[in-house]
Parts: sequence; structure tokens; C-alpha cells
Amino acid sequence: MSQSAASKRSAPSRGATRTSDERPGNSALLTPGSAVRFPVGYIWTAIVLMVGLVIGAYFLGSEHGREAGRAEAGVVENAREIAREEAGMLREVEGPGRIAGRADLDFDPPRKPSNPVSTPENVTSGLPAMPEGARALDRNRNLQIECRERGYAYNQIIGGIPLKNALHVAAEIRAAGEDLGLDAIVVERQTRGSRVKSGSVMLLPGFRLPQSSSEKAAWKRRISELSRRLADDPFLKSDPTPFSDYIQVSF
Repeated sequence: MSQSAASKRSAPSRGATRTSDERPGNSALLTPGSAVRFPVGYIWTAIVLMVGLVIGAYFLGSEHGREAGRAEAGVVENAREIAREEAGMLREVEGPGRIAGRADLDFDPPRKPSNPVSTPENVTSGLPAMPEGARALDRNRNLQIECRERGYAYNQIIGGIPLKNALHVAAEIRAAGEDLGLDAIVVERQTRGSRVKSGSVMLLPGFRLPQSSSEKAAWKRRISELSRRLADDPFLKSDPTPFSDYIQVSF
């Protein structure tokens, strides 16, 4: 009887062992076909983060590209300016002569005015009247001496050409524009990155702004007449309408 009781007690133990062996372990999660559950909130958070990273990378790249483009545009513009100045040197006017007040620079001597000194007959024949301040101009002044007045504006007819050419054009204007009441000044400047000195040519006298429509028309007529007189100049003859793109510059 004791043996039968022991057999009964051991029977549940064998059944329990089989139940424990049949229960799946953690390794069953890695078998094919097993499902892994994630909260939906985690998935949406991951999607939002990925979209944010893509947008941030796009804007960062765009800003970097714009900065690189601006830097490249500045380099190109500077190179164009240097090229224009160096190209202008090839067109320098050769020949004997002296610029008033600049004995060290050679160029063609100024021509005599094609029209006589201003008289009432010249004015009535169609020439524009002299601008205010024309009779006070010093025509023996060095072309590079600063004589502009603060608060006045000046017509710049040529800008950014080699200094020697600018001095030549200014001397021609002085000779041809006397009866129009015009003189010229050369404003020297040095372009960054270039060893070539350049100059801008401005007409004298200056004037106050704003101008009336009649004053603007009178200046346009003076500059057109000056352009006609200098159309055959060796330096200007390549332009069919010299000085047509003049601008007003305040001082």
C-alpha cells in the first residue's frame, strides 16, 4: 500500500513536468511569424522627428547655397570690373601732348572748340543757355583737384575707366564745352583687387536738387551738344551716342 501511495504522489509531478516543458520560452518571440507590438504614439513621434530632420536639412542646405551664390556673384562682379578696366587700357589714346596741370601724363592735345565763345547770337541760334555758376569756373585748374561743393549734385558722364583715358576725356570736354558753360573734373578711385587706377568724369558746374523739368531739359541739351562735338574723338568714336547714359551723383 505504501508503494501505491508513492506512485500516486509521483504522478502529478510527471504531469507538471510535461506542462512546464510545453510552455514557450522567450526565444519563441524571435521565431518567424511572431508579432511585436509598439504603441501607436511611438510610431507617430518617430515619423514627426524624421520629417523635421528632412525639413531642417533642406533649409540649412538652401541657406548655405544662397550664401555661396552671393559670394560667387561678388567675385564675378569684381572680376568683370577688373576686366573692363584692363580692356579700357587697350583703348588708351596714344600721342604727344600734355594735360593741363599734369605734365607727367601724355595724350592727344585738346582740340579747339568747334563753336566760338558764347554770345547772344549763339544762344538765340539754338545753343542752351549756360548753367548757373558757369562763369565762375576756373579753367586753369588741375583736372584732378577737388572743387565740388557739398550739397550739390553733378552729372557723371563716364565712370570706371583707366585714369589716363578719363583725363583725356575731361580735357576734351574743357576745350569743347567752354561756350556751353561746361568744364570737367576727374575723380580718381582704386578698384579693389586691381593695380589699375581708374577715374570717373563729372561735369561742372554742379546744381541743387531737385531740378525742375526745364533745368533737366537744359542739361540734356548741353550734354547732347557736347556728345555731338566729341563724336569723332579717338576714344569716344566707338560709342555712337557718347555720354547718353550719364547719371546724377550727389556730393
